[in-house]
Amino acid sequence: MVQIKANLLLLLLAGSALATPLKPMPKPDSPAIPETHSGPSNHQTHHNPAQPAKQGKRKGKSKQPQQNQGRTLQCTVDGKTIKIPENAAKEIAKKAPSGTQFLKDPETRKSKHRTPTNYPHHYGNGEELKWDNQACNSKNVKTQLLEFPLLEDSPTELYDWNPSKGKETKGKNDKRKITKETGHPCRVVYSATDGHYCGVMCHPSMDPEKDSSVFKKCS
Repeated sequence: MVQIKANLLLLLLAGSALATPLKPMPKPDSPAIPETHSGPSNHQTHHNPAQPAKQGKRKGKSKQPQQNQGRTLQCTVDGKTIKIPENAAKEIAKKAPSGTQFLKDPETRKSKHRTPTNYPHHYGNGEELKWDNQACNSKNVKTQLLEFPLLEDSPTELYDWNPSKGKETKGKNDKRKITKETGHPCRVVYSATDGHYCGVMCHPSMDPEKDSSVFKKCS
């Protein structure tokens, strides 16, 4: 009887031991795994410094094609070089008065119309200058050429060929007078009939004792 009780006690103890779960063994430390997000990230993407980021093409100012300024004509007057833009001279030839009334009459040797400044007036080309525009070298046109002053300091400005009466003066300081003091040794030559441009010429000197009555072609 005692033996049976002892066996029952052992069975009870063994059953309770089997019913109790075993504690898990501790695992070695492992690096933490970062938490992943399924949504969009707020972190900015950084470029690899070894690989520079691609940059777009810089849009600089496009170079505008330069306008054709034409050539610059040069003449020497009293040792000074005068430069006249040919395009400016061509514009003056278009703006200056033209017409056969400014030509000399073959019989009277006088023009039918004379302005207060006497410009424009007939140019007979006594120097036998050869113009780049071959039309101006023909015998028919040669007798129908006009000359008109060019302002050497401002060649794009039209010479005041017909001043009002209130501005008329007769002193040597009058800028409309073509004298040694006031200058204006250069002229644009053009046709009286159609106003086409022939060229530019200047007096080699404005000194009356020198070559102040002749012209030389500017080139």
